[in-house]
Amino acid sequence: MKETKWGDTVEPVLTKEVMTPKVEGCEEPWECEWYVTQNTKICLSAYDPEPHPSDDVQIYCEYTWWATDPKSELYNQGANWVGILMAVYNGFAALIAFLIPVIARKTNRKITHLIALTFGGLGLLSFYIFKNPYMLILSEIGIGFAWASILSMPYAILTGSLPSNKMGVYMGIFNFFIVIPQILAASILGFVTKSIFGGEAIYALILGGISMIIAGLITLKVDDKDG
Repeated sequence: MKETKWGDTVEPVLTKEVMTPKVEGCEEPWECEWYVTQNTKICLSAYDPEPHPSDDVQIYCEYTWWATDPKSELYNQGANWVGILMAVYNGFAALIAFLIPVIARKTNRKITHLIALTFGGLGLLSFYIFKNPYMLILSEIGIGFAWASILSMPYAILTGSLPSNKMGVYMGIFNFFIVIPQILAASILGFVTKSIFGGEAIYALILGGISMIIAGLITLKVDDKDG
């Protein structure tokens, strides 16, 4: 009497799911390329259909693409691109600084600062939307516009309201409100990103973008005597 043994000759069914954050970089389904970030999880699964020698078997595994090795080519490509983006934002800030007084004369200093901060806030928010690294140049242009105004408009607005004999004292006090938020952000943003945002630094940029736009709107409430 011979013993019959079952053999599994059917290949497993494999599926792949690209989790968020992701963006579909195509117009037609057959042209698709997925742009993912270092925080994108890619989940793979395999299902064993009949016939099989035992009950249905499902195998799940999760792979997280993460470019954190400073020696890897991918990490260094990202670092090099960050350097280019920083040069774009600083270069544009230097150029737009010549245009800011023109905008202020056409409108006023409060409106100019609002426009600049809105562009800067949108630039930070667009980091969540843009997955193509070349599109981030537009983000940095917006941030550069805001930076140029941050370095000039608040001081210009303030000087019109200060007595000349106490200009240095009040400028020093004003600088407190620049440095203290910087220290606060440096102290708690790491904790907030890890504990509240789940390690997703992109949400810290979103928080910064929203805060920048709110700051621009609040500028409208400032009394600009010479503006």
